[in-house]
Amino acid sequence: MFLRVLLLSLWCWDSVQLVSGSGLCSGSVQIWDRSWTGVCDGDLDQRGAEVLCRELGCGAPSLLQGALSPLGQTFHCEGHESALMDCPRSNSRTCSSGATVHLICSEPIRLVGGASRCSGTVEVKHRGEWRRMYVPSTRWDQEDTAAVCRDLDCGSAVYGEQRGGFPWTGVWEVSTDCVRKSSVRECSTGSSSTSFGLEVKCSDSVRLVSGSGLCSGSVQIWDGSWTGVCDGDLDQRGAEVLCRELGLWGSFSLLQGALSPLGQMFHCEGHESALMDCPRSNSSTCSSGATVNLTCSEPIRLVGGANRCSGTVEVKLGGEWRRVSQLYRLWDQEDTTVVCRDLNCGSAVRGESRDDFPQSPVWEITSDCVRKSSVRRCVIGSSSSSSLGVDVKCSEAVSGRGSNRDLAPVWTSVRKKHKLIQSRFVLIQTWFSDMFLRVLLLSLWCWGVLCAGVQGENDSPGELRLVGGASRCSGALEVKHEGEWRKVFDRKSLWGHEATAVVCRDLDCGSALYGEKKFEFSSRPVWLVSSDCVKKSSVRECVSGFYSFSFWHVEVNCSESVRLVSGSSLCSGSVQIWNGSWTGVCDGDLDQRGAEVLCRELDCGAPSLLQGALSPLGQTFHCEGHESALMDCPRSNSRTCSSGATVNLTCSEPLRLVGGASRCSGTLEVKHRGDWGRVYEPFIQWDQESTAAVCRDLDCGSAVYGGYREDFPESPVWSFYPDCVKKSSVRGCVFRLSSSPYGLEVKCSDSVRLDSGSGLCSGSVQIWDGFWTGVCDGDLDQRGAEVLCRELDCGAPSLLQGALSPLGQTFHCEGHESALMDCPRSNSSTCSSGATVNLTCSEPLRLVGGASRCNGTVEVRHRGEWRRLHETFTLWDQELTAAVCRALDCGSVVYGKERLDFPWSPVWNVSSKCMKKSSVRGCVYGSFSSSWGVDVMCSDSVRLVSGSGLCSGSVQIWDGSWTGVCDGDLGQRGAEVLCRELGCGAPSLLQGALSPLGQTFHCEGHESALMDCPRSNSSTCSSGATVNLTCSDPIRLVGGASRCNGTLEVKYEGEWRRVFEHFRLWGHEDTAAVCRDLDCGSAVNEESRDDFPQNPVWLVTPECVKESSVRECVYGSVSSSGGVNVMCSESVRLVSGSGLCSGSVQIWNGSWTGVCDGDLDQRGAEVLCRELGCGAPSLLQGALSPLGQTFHCEGHESALMDCPRSNSRTCSSGATVNLTCSEPLRLVGGASRCNGTLEVKHRGEWRPVSYSPLVWDQDDTAAVCRDLNCGSGLYGGRRSDEDLNLEAKPVWELTPDCVKKSSVRGCVSQSEHSRWSVEMMCSDSVRLVSGSGLCSGSVQIWNGSWTGVCDGDLDQRGAEVLCRELGCGAPSLLQGALSPLGQTFHCEGHESALMDCPRSNSSTCSSGATVNLTCSEPIRLVGGASRCAGILEMKLRGEWRRVSVPNNDFEQEDTAVVCRDLNCGFAVRGDSRDDFPKSPVWKTRISCVRNSSVRRCVIPSSSSSSSWGVDVECSEAASGRGSSRE
Repeated sequence: MFLRVLLLSLWCWDSVQLVSGSGLCSGSVQIWDRSWTGVCDGDLDQRGAEVLCRELGCGAPSLLQGALSPLGQTFHCEGHESALMDCPRSNSRTCSSGATVHLICSEPIRLVGGASRCSGTVEVKHRGEWRRMYVPSTRWDQEDTAAVCRDLDCGSAVYGEQRGGFPWTGVWEVSTDCVRKSSVRECSTGSSSTSFGLEVKCSDSVRLVSGSGLCSGSVQIWDGSWTGVCDGDLDQRGAEVLCRELGLWGSFSLLQGALSPLGQMFHCEGHESALMDCPRSNSSTCSSGATVNLTCSEPIRLVGGANRCSGTVEVKLGGEWRRVSQLYRLWDQEDTTVVCRDLNCGSAVRGESRDDFPQSPVWEITSDCVRKSSVRRCVIGSSSSSSLGVDVKCSEAVSGRGSNRDLAPVWTSVRKKHKLIQSRFVLIQTWFSDMFLRVLLLSLWCWGVLCAGVQGENDSPGELRLVGGASRCSGALEVKHEGEWRKVFDRKSLWGHEATAVVCRDLDCGSALYGEKKFEFSSRPVWLVSSDCVKKSSVRECVSGFYSFSFWHVEVNCSESVRLVSGSSLCSGSVQIWNGSWTGVCDGDLDQRGAEVLCRELDCGAPSLLQGALSPLGQTFHCEGHESALMDCPRSNSRTCSSGATVNLTCSEPLRLVGGASRCSGTLEVKHRGDWGRVYEPFIQWDQESTAAVCRDLDCGSAVYGGYREDFPESPVWSFYPDCVKKSSVRGCVFRLSSSPYGLEVKCSDSVRLDSGSGLCSGSVQIWDGFWTGVCDGDLDQRGAEVLCRELDCGAPSLLQGALSPLGQTFHCEGHESALMDCPRSNSSTCSSGATVNLTCSEPLRLVGGASRCNGTVEVRHRGEWRRLHETFTLWDQELTAAVCRALDCGSVVYGKERLDFPWSPVWNVSSKCMKKSSVRGCVYGSFSSSWGVDVMCSDSVRLVSGSGLCSGSVQIWDGSWTGVCDGDLGQRGAEVLCRELGCGAPSLLQGALSPLGQTFHCEGHESALMDCPRSNSSTCSSGATVNLTCSDPIRLVGGASRCNGTLEVKYEGEWRRVFEHFRLWGHEDTAAVCRDLDCGSAVNEESRDDFPQNPVWLVTPECVKESSVRECVYGSVSSSGGVNVMCSESVRLVSGSGLCSGSVQIWNGSWTGVCDGDLDQRGAEVLCRELGCGAPSLLQGALSPLGQTFHCEGHESALMDCPRSNSRTCSSGATVNLTCSEPLRLVGGASRCNGTLEVKHRGEWRPVSYSPLVWDQDDTAAVCRDLNCGSGLYGGRRSDEDLNLEAKPVWELTPDCVKKSSVRGCVSQSEHSRWSVEMMCSDSVRLVSGSGLCSGSVQIWNGSWTGVCDGDLDQRGAEVLCRELGCGAPSLLQGALSPLGQTFHCEGHESALMDCPRSNSSTCSSGATVNLTCSEPIRLVGGASRCAGILEMKLRGEWRRVSVPNNDFEQEDTAVVCRDLNCGFAVRGDSRDDFPKSPVWKTRISCVRNSSVRRCVIPSSSSSSSWGVDVECSEAASGRGSSRE
């Protein structure tokens, strides 16, 4: 042991790491001294730091925080040592974590062959070797160049490109995506040979930092270190020199800091090539917030055009102007917009890539970079000769909000104001100079223009824009998401007016005019949004993904200078105009002609309501009426008024009905984008609610009908979607223009309507008398109500609130009239709104061909014609049947089904989605011819209401109206009759007195309906005193040994049939639901079979059964040989447990009662568990004494109720027995019960387990070990018998994802034949619990039960044995005393299992005092220079193999996990290679290691051979930690 410790100490001397740093080459210094400890301030000098940095493969130290004095330090390095631990050492000190040395090593990168250290060819030192750097994708741009300059501690990036012409030599390959986020060294992906390399130039002595791009930031200069330039130290000429030095345009666009020539540091003439060439005064010291901030304009220009804002794009790089050439010619409007912005021009007009230029050198840029950045940043190299180029045209200046204007007009304006100041304030004239004008100009520019643009970049409008239109308020919609501008495409292609209105609002434009999907011939990436989301939020918040290529995008047009706000629709609201900001138009400032112009400008109809004086005197707008925009009208000076005094305008909807008998009937047309066109709803779901919305917008009466016609000429139509119309307006719902022969025919009543009702056929009665007025109580009698209901295409009146006396009424109808207004009328009376007539007409619905009005084929009257009803798109269910029964005021649902054997004839289509929320008539949306129809049966005179399902609720009977049945009025036989009448099973719960004395219904039990029973006079009772009845579900199990075992059948439409589940997904949860509904015991097993006789079956959906009842889940009928066999326990069950095999024990004794503590012993528990198809009992809470118990079992019984019984006792619910049975699982064919092939007992049969996915991982293994009450999971995976030439055998198919959350038995889905099975091994007698992984946790051993090992009972050798037993590596952390005195386990270290060690008597300890152990991962690196470098291998099932990662997917993150688990230093590199000898490997799941550990990610397989492997290198660390070295 002494030798081991000494060896361990000596081996630890070469160990060092940097922790908690920003990269691989920075952090707090730690060394290995039996554990990782920090190096104290003063213990490391400059030479030691140099050694350490070189050891870690980094560059020279650039920052060392801590005393460098050679006195008192621990490490005495000469500088030539290869490792820090090779340096002579004094005794180390102890220091707090905050007093440790922090070291930053420079990156191992350099520029060679250039004029200075900051220019030349990029080389990087990797794996101890300097090589050129090479980017395989050739996509090196200026952002990557900036990263190199940063790592070299040079100034700003000037240029960088990848070029050929170097000698053919080895290079280090890097990923540019990585370089931008990390350091060059960390981004090496491998090596190769090439003649390519990277040329980079950075500025030597000046840089811009913390800016929004390469051309902006805080100015810093190199003076031995980087320091900021103070406000006032840089003037205009100095700024120009600096911008030019950085390869930027020779002017600045924004310089924040005093421009006065007095007191500045740099005195530039303007001709200098570098800022540091300018004469300098002594530098001043300033705080970071007082430094100069400079924005240089982009080095870009347009040449050969009509002005500076149009022409061919050129960029200056490396001092040379060249045309820009874009790879793949994918230049688009987004790129054009960036160029216009950088040139300080207006909006993008056009941009195109051309190939007809003269052959000449060009700068090449990437195709998808410019739109996110700038042209200069996207240059990736040069081409010696190309005919490609880009032509761009921008508008010259934009006077709108948030745009940059040309400088000249502002400059002139400022000079005029300057002269005015000079003339009025002569005394201070001398203080004004051209410099003052520059400062003043800058202030005005920022306030009026530039800052508006900057502000727009920061708030939500800055993330949204319209490009390519006539103004900033029209064009293609773009949004900035994840830093990238892209056009927008609506995922559902249903972009409408509401979404457009949100965009206009967010852009601070006027009202929405239109928005639509638009096609263009060039494909590009787009952001996907949901217009439904946009309506409630904003475009930016609704981005839900992207398409890499799309020809479609959204175009939007908003008004620029006028809008209506806070209105109820797009065409109403308070009038506002743009006058630099949005201001309200005052009452009296707008007359009728102005209102007409405004409504027309907003694409609305004529004004229908204008609140405000219309007098022409004193108004602001003097319109003639012919103007196209309100702002084109002559204007007087506008007034100022309070918000409450602004004009409110309502324009009518641009909607009309043409070709009909009146303005309220005909073909629906809408005016959109200035054109009238027919309306078409392509989803064929127009219903009467949509019709009612149109009638409302036209200010017509109630909807009579609306539907499709397809006999129009093929012509352009406006497409829209109907769900929108119900909430908005037709115009607001248009989403595209298409061509179609379809149209919509609509009829509204002309002169009468029902308002504010619950449906189309109910509401307050109003008539048209020049405007809509209410009909007073008493003005309408029964015959008038019948005429009105018939006029509106409704059924007979069912409720008329108001006097029906013929005296004094307004309408004197005979009943034969076709319209209410055809009836003779007296003078109408005036009444308050609360005194108007309210009318409810019945639905125009009937059931025909049945035995009563509540039984038959469903027909609906629409457009005056009765037809069968058909639901086209979904299956008819019982919720739809209930809607029909309710609309007919019939009783409860008995059944409803679709039939296909009707005569071929026209039918009315209905929407099932609509029917569940509305009335049947309101959901008719069209017609076609069909042999389909729906048969419905409702009860005539009885129903159950307010229950949890179709077969439960409060009992009501029909006695002219629905009334409740009182408690005591219904006996058991009456309840049986009622349940049978409703198609339900026998009554299972009747709340109310069952005494035959005094009850209303005197049933014998043979009656077919409750109302057939003799009745006494019914009593009157309050609603809370009515009978509540629950009938059982009409299901049964047939052909089995008992009522709780057999083939599942359900009674529906009076017929018993087998239940068939189409997808064979019937599982244990469905069985449990059936057992519960049958009031049987626990679910035992189930089986989907297809060997029944071919006959009709009822189709059900299992997802429904779990939450409802089988009867309610029937959706159709088919002829099939399929069916489901179910087995429930008959007389015993476990309730309220965590799984199928645990819970409180109940037995059937006429009803379910609990078994008391002490009434069940171990043998009884064994019988019960076996009866339920579970394993042996693992936990029985309750006395096991044989004295006084109820059940006296021998253990051989097949059911608990077969055991001899004493009289049962009565006990409270809290005193019942709780039992946990083990899972019916086993491992067979192994050396112990915890090792072998996994089998599960299901339907009484043991079979191996198989599964469809190819991945069984170690978490699944751990779950099975837990259910078997074994120790920790050692391994588990799929095994195939194919190599043994064995036949496929019966298996239970399951899904591993289920096993992690449930039990194996609960996850069995079906029976299959397969050669695949699962082989597993768990530890027998030891486990680690409650740890962070498979190899850590609290130590427990098996001593008849699992008990914890106490602190001090396990030493280092015992820990080594235990870790090896669990398939883990050496112990890395053992919390507990390691003294050999008093311990329980006396291991030598050679034992194969902890329980093989000699043991003393174990001590007893509390759970908090148990040993916690962390074993290292069973991985190693072989074939390298040290234990921290080499080929990655893992030990599983006692065998070391190489690790293979799919798809070559091993990255730096995975390498870091390996280094961490090996307790090495930082990740240096990790490469996946395929040049190894072909041999068995351990395969891992893709992208798993980086989130876990190698062992947890392995997919074990006995036949995986591969030439792939992983080569890993970590920084040096001790090999002795947790393992012994030879």
